[in-house]
Amino acid sequence: MHVAGEHEDSYDADFCIYNDVIVEEPDGGLSFCLYPADTFPPTDFHTATLVDGSIILIGSLGYKDLRKPGETQVFRLHTSTLQIEHVLTTGDAPGWISRHSAELTGENSILVIGGKVWDGKDLVPNDRIFELNVATLTWHQREHGDTQLFPVSAAEFPVLRNPRYGARNPEISDNSFWLEMAHRKWPPSRARLHFGDTATVKPERFSAYLDKAAKESGGIGGLDIPKLSQEFNRSRVPAARTDVIWTAQREEATEVTLTDGRRLAIGGQIEDYGDEAEDAWSYNDIIVTHPDGRIDIATYPPDIFPHLLCLCAVLRGDVIYIFGISDWRLTPERPRGPHLLRLDTSTLAITPIPTSEPPLIGTPYSHRIDGDIISFPVTRQTGADPHRWLGFNLVRNIWREFLP
Repeated sequence: MHVAGEHEDSYDADFCIYNDVIVEEPDGGLSFCLYPADTFPPTDFHTATLVDGSIILIGSLGYKDLRKPGETQVFRLHTSTLQIEHVLTTGDAPGWISRHSAELTGENSILVIGGKVWDGKDLVPNDRIFELNVATLTWHQREHGDTQLFPVSAAEFPVLRNPRYGARNPEISDNSFWLEMAHRKWPPSRARLHFGDTATVKPERFSAYLDKAAKESGGIGGLDIPKLSQEFNRSRVPAARTDVIWTAQREEATEVTLTDGRRLAIGGQIEDYGDEAEDAWSYNDIIVTHPDGRIDIATYPPDIFPHLLCLCAVLRGDVIYIFGISDWRLTPERPRGPHLLRLDTSTLAITPIPTSEPPLIGTPYSHRIDGDIISFPVTRQTGADPHRWLGFNLVRNIWREFLP
């Protein structure tokens, strides 16, 4: 079921906030349910939570003239009849909230976290945690750091929250915060909201950096965009580890499933944009999920498992070969690579493999395998450049360049 939403934004000629429900059947059929505006007003940036056969719709941004500061819009969609009814709630509600998230806790309670609240003039961040009891239709606030919601105390949070290097090869972490984050699949922003940890101002984006350079040089036409992009990226050094919240929800982690059923998520990174901008980091650990759901987190010294980007992993027998490019923001002294690590799947020990200097920089996350040769495409600078590949011989430990 697809409930309401908007098309584009107010600058667009076809901007519209909808108040319909689209039902997608298992066989591919579609049906469209329309409602009077006084029954279900145009609604967007809301949440939809399934509770005991009904969908509870919380919040909306809506058209400006339909917003009601101080109230919280709540509707119930009956999945059997598709009727929608306005739900009157009592208690300490969040107000005219939108862009939030909602989580079902227990059988009849919905947590509302984050988002923005319209106060009649502006959209202000919601820094509180609200809970709606669907059985009694009553709102109340939950405390930050509530251990019934996340079993790590507010006192433990600043001690356990940061990424850490291992002291051994590997060191299996017993960090309770990391393990809970891995089991719950929380991003850093969700943990910050839970503990009331307000992130600082988000860093400058490349578009703003480019606009400033264009103004200083008298126009964008004479700018060397690739050079500016490189300078900008090099200036975006991630925060110190003491400022970063550890998470298992990463981009570009390379995943391998072993024959014994273990799933390995190797490395990965958080980019510096959106809600997670303050927790940008590239990880040098391995998250192991066992068939029974148990999770181990293996950490390593950075000289054993350095900060690498664009990872790829190749399983051969009991060994995983890990290729990656050095993260120049965290390790500017290292050559770009690609670099090669050997992971023993039985012990999780990593051995860096010294290799000849590659003639070019390949992109590891896109690769192909031909016998003992693992090949990576070389980034083309112009459309006229030939398609070239960088190959590595796993037996001879040497690189070579070739055309396809």
